[in-house]
Amino acid sequence: LPSMGLAAGQAGTNTSATFVEGSTGVLIFPDTVSIFDMDDTTMFSARVTIVNRLDSEFEYLQADPIITANRGLSLLVEATNTSFAIVLSSRQAGVRVHRDNYVAALKTFKYVNDADEPVDLVRLVAVTVFDGEDSSDPVYSKVSIKTINDHAPSLLIAQNATSLALLEPNTQLALFPDSSLSLSDADHSEFLIQYALVTLQPVTSDFPFESLSVSSPFVLGSYNNGTLNVTGPTTPAQFAAGLNTLMYMNTAEEPSNVPRYVSIKVFDDRFASNLVQRAFNISLINDQVPVVDLDTDVPGPSNYTTSFYEEGTGVLIAPRAEVSDADSGAFPTQTMWVRLHALDGDWEDLFLSNYNGSLA
Repeated sequence: LPSMGLAAGQAGTNTSATFVEGSTGVLIFPDTVSIFDMDDTTMFSARVTIVNRLDSEFEYLQADPIITANRGLSLLVEATNTSFAIVLSSRQAGVRVHRDNYVAALKTFKYVNDADEPVDLVRLVAVTVFDGEDSSDPVYSKVSIKTINDHAPSLLIAQNATSLALLEPNTQLALFPDSSLSLSDADHSEFLIQYALVTLQPVTSDFPFESLSVSSPFVLGSYNNGTLNVTGPTTPAQFAAGLNTLMYMNTAEEPSNVPRYVSIKVFDDRFASNLVQRAFNISLINDQVPVVDLDTDVPGPSNYTTSFYEEGTGVLIAPRAEVSDADSGAFPTQTMWVRLHALDGDWEDLFLSNYNGSLA
C-alpha cells in the first residue's frame, strides 16, 4: 500500500500550520512531505481535502499552477459548503506520474481564508495518494487560525432615546435610563474594549460642582477636570452595560441652565470608535426668596434711615435700595409692596419721584 508522511520523512506523520487572518494564505505541507510505496514509484492521483470547511466559499486551497503543470499534473476542484478538495492527476488520461512530481506539487499547497472574521477553530486538511489499486491512509495538516484586531468598535445611541433634563433641586441625572447606548465590535470575542473617554461640555460656572460617574461591576470610572475615564478591559456588551449607568451630578446651589452634552468615545487595543454625544438640559425652579436691601453702602441686607423736615417737599426713603434674587433662572419680580405706617392720616403719602420706568 502507498503511504504518506508529512514530518521528518516518516510514514504516517502529521504536520501543522498557522493561518493569520487577513493574510494571503499559508503553506500547509513542509519540505519533508514524502510518498512511500514499496511496489511503485508512480502514482495515479493525490487528493487534498479541507475536512471541516467552516467558512463555506471563503476558505479554500491553492496550488501553484505553473509548478503543477510543469510536473505533468492537473488540478480538479471538488467543493461543497462543508468541504473543499483538490485532486491531482496526470494531465494525460490514464497515465501515472512519478511520486516525486506529486511531492513537488504538494509542497506548493496553501490554505486560504478570505472571510472577514474567520471561524477560529482548527481546520483538518487531509492528504491521500492512490496508486491505481490502493489508497493510502490519510495524514493531516492541522491549520490553526490566528485572528487579528482589524475592526474599530462602533457606538450607537438609539433614535428613540429618552429626552433628558435635570430638574432642580435634584443633583443627579441618569444619562441612559432606557439603556439606549449600544456598543459593537465585528472582531472576535477575545479582543476586548480597553477604555472610554466621556467628556462633559460646555464649561459653565457650575464646573467645580459637576461630575460624571458609572456604577457597574464591569467597568471602573475616574473623573477629573471634565472627563470621565472608564476602564475595562471587558467585552463590548459588558462595556456598553457599564456606559449605560452613566450619571451626571451637579451640586451647585443655583445651577446654570445652559444645555449640556457628553461626548463618548471607546477604544480597543488598536482602534478608536466613532464619537457619539448625549445632550440634556437643566430645568430650574423658583426656590429662592427675593432680598430687599435698602442701603447698599452697608454690608448685607439692611435698613435705611432718613429724615423729613416739616413743611418740606418730600424725601427719598431708599435712594440706595436694591432688590436681588439668588435664583439662576429668569424669574421676574411680580409685585413689590411699600407700606407706610402713617401717624398723620391722610396728610402723609408715598409717590414715585421722577420715575420713567414700567412700574405702576
